[in-house]
Amino acid sequence: MISCLFFQGKNVLSKFFLVISLFVIFCPTISSGEIFHNGSYTVDVSLHNSAMYPIADSSIRVRFHTKEISVDCEATGYTSRRIEIPLPNHQNYFKLNVMLKDMQKDFYPLDINGNELRSVYFQTTQIGCPSNKYLLTVCVPKKILSQPDLSKIMVTDGSLFLSIHFEGSIEEVEDYYFVKLKMKREALEYTGSSFFIIFANATMSEEGHKFWLSRLSEVEKLRGSRKLISQGQDSELTEKLLFQMDPKIIEKFSDDKIPTTIHEFLAQNEKFEKLHSNSLKN
Repeated sequence: MISCLFFQGKNVLSKFFLVISLFVIFCPTISSGEIFHNGSYTVDVSLHNSAMYPIADSSIRVRFHTKEISVDCEATGYTSRRIEIPLPNHQNYFKLNVMLKDMQKDFYPLDINGNELRSVYFQTTQIGCPSNKYLLTVCVPKKILSQPDLSKIMVTDGSLFLSIHFEGSIEEVEDYYFVKLKMKREALEYTGSSFFIIFANATMSEEGHKFWLSRLSEVEKLRGSRKLISQGQDSELTEKLLFQMDPKIIEKFSDDKIPTTIHEFLAQNEKFEKLHSNSLKN
């Protein structure tokens, strides 16, 4: 009986330490932040995101005025924030734990033909994601995404149609697939107000060709007048879409409806096929 109680006590104790360990591991701490001094006043500022993770790559500016202290906080991919402390004040030391919100985006799930997918919803919680990355979870019904494949998912900026790079994973949760897309914070900073998440798990129709050729033509008009996250993103998206297109359908459109980049890719492919066929003959 004593040994039984002893082992039960050990189990309870081990569970207690397990809970404490998990709390220490998963409960984020806010760093001491930056300290600013001016005369008798001290301002200690720490920045964190919605998941309470410290934001390391940030900018904090503190200005001491006669009637107030102004604190401006900003970080890539986050909404800037200003805090004003009225003066004179009954205290000289101010500890500010400032939360910066994620930049707001509208997300649209599309199929390969540009049609918006219904019954898809999004989660934007940042728990488990480093503060210099942004986590978007796309919850897709299994009846829509019968065969999940990250290689057939594209993320683009809805305004400039830039290709957004991401790290991905797919989890099954009851009747849904949770598609987790983790991207750099710069993707939020230097893009438009919306993102398109494209699921290319079907054959592109003629209407789909028309939709994407039109959008790619718009991209060409904007070329040279936008701030890119990295070089070559526009051609990267074009190449991804081209793999989903049928050259025979593209030929049905007039030349003025086909973007220059598509013409270039088709010409390169034709040249390659000729070289390949000649090598086989020889």
